[in-house]
Amino acid sequence: MKRRPGSAAVVVLAARTYMASGKLSQAESLLKTAAQERPLESSRVRIARAEFYLSQNRLQEALREFETLAAKEPRPVGAPDDGPAWLLESMGKPRGSRQAL
Repeated sequence: MKRRPGSAAVVVLAARTYMASGKLSQAESLLKTAAQERPLESSRVRIARAEFYLSQNRLQEALREFETLAAKEPRPVGAPDDGPAWLLESMGKPRGSRQAL
């Protein structure tokens, strides 16, 4: 049987450690696996994935994470107050725009 990573908090910490040490592919893989294997804890992991994508200037992927999160939880704990709106503006799209990217 495949061993699952620890709690969402541990996974996020491990991913941030990978990021800080320049191991970006490991960080991304860990966050992706955790989001799939731990759906009840996915909010914290999705926020971390969105932050990861933002740090890599992968804005469309970050926006997708925020939108997926918003569809599940209108006001998730730990998410930026205006995450998708400011991200859309930084991509040159008006606030309130939900066009497919």
